Amino acid sequence: MCLPYLVLQTLYIRFAQGLYAPEEAMQFSRPYWILWYLFVLAVYTLLIPLYDITSPMGRLAMIAAAVVLALAVGCDKSIGYQWSASRILVFQPWFLLGYYFKDAKRLIQRWESLDRPLKYLLTELVVLGCIVLEYGLIRWDVPEKLLYGALSYADTGGS
Repeated sequence: MCLPYLVLQTLYIRFAQGLYAPEEAMQFSRPYWILWYLFVLAVYTLLIPLYDITSPMGRLAMIAAAVVLALAVGCDKSIGYQWSASRILVFQPWFLLGYYFKDAKRLIQRWESLDRPLKYLLTELVVLGCIVLEYGLIRWDVPEKLLYGALSYADTGGS
């Protein structure tokens, strides 16, 4: 992830300098536009030895700690785009869930052993939950910038 990030960051800044932002300085500490994703994945990849816990309770504790950290980071205005620090912390629970579920063979076996009507019911409940969540986001006028993972709650109009 580091090599594509470095190459694309260089190309993107050179492109911006030549086209519309000649004053843009060459830097690698603040990923340009969508390149934050490559930078964050590189950091997560470096943290895999820390995440690599075999105990189910340890994994659950790691995910719980990541969720608490992800929610707490929104209270700090100083964490932002620099080094993609806020995004590293905000999206870490999702990375951990994906990393831990890749080894969830028993969960997959349990899902495959379910009757078809129960699978449909569970799938419908998940879809319904997504619809209710989306409705809530729209109904309570949650600013879309809050979902970027880069700004504090105060910067998105929250208290």
